[in-house]
Amino acid sequence: MRISDISISKEPVLLSRDYIRKLFDFDGRAKERDTNKGDFGKLLAVCGSKNMTGAAFFAAAGALRCGVGLLYLASEEKALDILQTKLNEPIFVPVNFEKPEEIIKIPENIKPSAVLIGPGLGVENSLKFTNALLDLFKQNYNINKIIKSVIFDADGINSLCLNINILETLSSVTEIILTPHPGEMARLCIAAKFDGVNSPDDVQKNRVNIASVFSRRYNCVLVLKGANTVISGKNGDIYINPTGNPGMSKGGSGDILAGMAASYCAQGVDPVISACAAVYLHGLAGDYAARRYSERGMLPSDMLDIIGELQK
Repeated sequence: MRISDISISKEPVLLSRDYIRKLFDFDGRAKERDTNKGDFGKLLAVCGSKNMTGAAFFAAAGALRCGVGLLYLASEEKALDILQTKLNEPIFVPVNFEKPEEIIKIPENIKPSAVLIGPGLGVENSLKFTNALLDLFKQNYNINKIIKSVIFDADGINSLCLNINILETLSSVTEIILTPHPGEMARLCIAAKFDGVNSPDDVQKNRVNIASVFSRRYNCVLVLKGANTVISGKNGDIYINPTGNPGMSKGGSGDILAGMAASYCAQGVDPVISACAAVYLHGLAGDYAARRYSERGMLPSDMLDIIGELQK
């Protein structure tokens, strides 16, 4: 597929605090006092492995800070043993990735409004869970009324690169958000056989066009991370994010972003709005953290409390 000459349906939108507030009323939940946790969605986050619990922690913490009512954190038991010492809020769900018949029962029993797949999970386990989820959509025709969106990050994205047809099939039955960095985007483009895109450098030279073409081709919302993160809707409309700084280029930062976007989706927010709000506030939290600790000294964990404060 050639990507050199495309037409974007509208001028790119530069995100701002006012624009985000017009899209998404953060104070809306405060106006309704008679609520419970069930009113704010259920997120199933399939993340982490024995040696990658940090990614699962950051994804879960990002989701919790953005207001999801119930968070189910699913991973292998050895990972959950560690995560239970670091997080109090999630419901922990052990997964035996060697038993596909058990994997498929997890989303069917939980009935989440959104599913996050990938941070710290490993490519093989991500692919196993994605295949099980796809089988569930095929077997249970009503599940798409419950699971409204699926968010792929990190190894979730890398697993799609092994079989890009899964993305095309899954996006026909539910909303999809992908959050690749340039390296992952290059692998997606190679899998999709995009002419002239073979490396992260190729992606960086043509970020807007690549994001727009890919999101239209695969009927998904694409978040192409990096300086001035590009968000592309299913129709190819482009949003550019001005917040963020080089201090955020540390392991764990992207996991927080994936959790944030998934949290908003679980609460019923439109996927494009979820992506735009998550990206803008994530970058803004990074800017606050950099002012407080310096770009060199800031940590992804410094951003978590700030994310909560920014949604006042």
